[in-house]
Amino acid sequence: VNSAIDRLLIKIKDVIAKGGSVALADFGVLNAKWTKERLGRNPSNGDPIVIPPYRNLGFTPSVGFKTGVKNGVVMTDLQAKPPV
Repeated sequence: VNSAIDRLLIKIKDVIAKGGSVALADFGVLNAKWTKERLGRNPSNGDPIVIPPYRNLGFTPSVGFKTGVKNGVVMTDLQAKPPV
């Protein structure tokens, strides 16, 4: 079981490292996000510096995950959506 989980996590990391995204049902979406170049300050002397763009990990929780955490229960996306 551990080796299967390890292979799954390596595959997810590989997809995200290449700039893709991974959607996990009833959990959320993991993706690579780029930050923009911006101005910052050197904390030791206050000189302005340019912070280059970089890639970071983004996570968007699913509706069921978000609502379940708020209510303190485990929910699927179908349970979290209001009835039509």
